[in-house]
Amino acid sequence: MKDKTYELIEKLYMEMQKGFNETNNRIDAIEKTVIKIEHDHGEKLDILFDGQQAINEKLEEHTLRLDRIESKLGTHDIQIHVLDKTKADAK
Repeated sequence: MKDKTYELIEKLYMEMQKGFNETNNRIDAIEKTVIKIEHDHGEKLDILFDGQQAINEKLEEHTLRLDRIESKLGTHDIQIHVLDKTKADAK
């Protein structure tokens, strides 16, 4: 009876160890997958950040150019107004 009980406990122990090993293997595979995903997403985020930074720099450049154009347009409007007034006064 003791031998059968010992064998049953030993069999149960072996099955549990097998289950633990399978679980550990699955956890290792999941960890590797998570590490790969984190690495891939990290690279993608870096690329997106670089792209956003380039867009922001170009937007700043365009804003400065637009400001200069608006300033020139204002000056031209004044000059046209003065010319029109001078032309009207000359008649």
